[in-house]
Amino acid sequence: MTVNVDTYVLPEDSDSFLSEVLPASDPLRITWEVLEKEEKEGYLEAALRRVESLNFIGDKVHFYQALKFPRIARGLPADFENAPPEIKRAQVLIAADIARENLYIKKRNHEACVALGLARENALASHISEQIDALLHRWVTRWRRV
Repeated sequence: MTVNVDTYVLPEDSDSFLSEVLPASDPLRITWEVLEKEEKEGYLEAALRRVESLNFIGDKVHFYQALKFPRIARGLPADFENAPPEIKRAQVLIAADIARENLYIKKRNHEACVALGLARENALASHISEQIDALLHRWVTRWRRV
């Protein structure tokens, strides 16, 4: 895997990005941290496909870049070499959520997952979807022009 070519975050850096948004006792973070590097790569690739499928404001910095970030957006600061930290955090959160779905929700008893805090009582929806939305908000929505 290469940053800004086929991922925004390398597997070895993913734990630190996840620690920025989830507490140490969170079951999702614990599950992610014990995964092997190859497993993390697979989940990060799947998460990248989800992130790249979104429509973002602004334009790519270079027309030939492989991924949608880095971007230039009016009114938003730009790093011309790297994706913003919130995009990296979102990729890791989505990857961890995909791991949660694959390892627990699809293969285990839903009630046990609710008891562990890996699923909601009323649905199989992720308990981190609000955090992902918040991280991507400024890039996915349009700012009101003044």
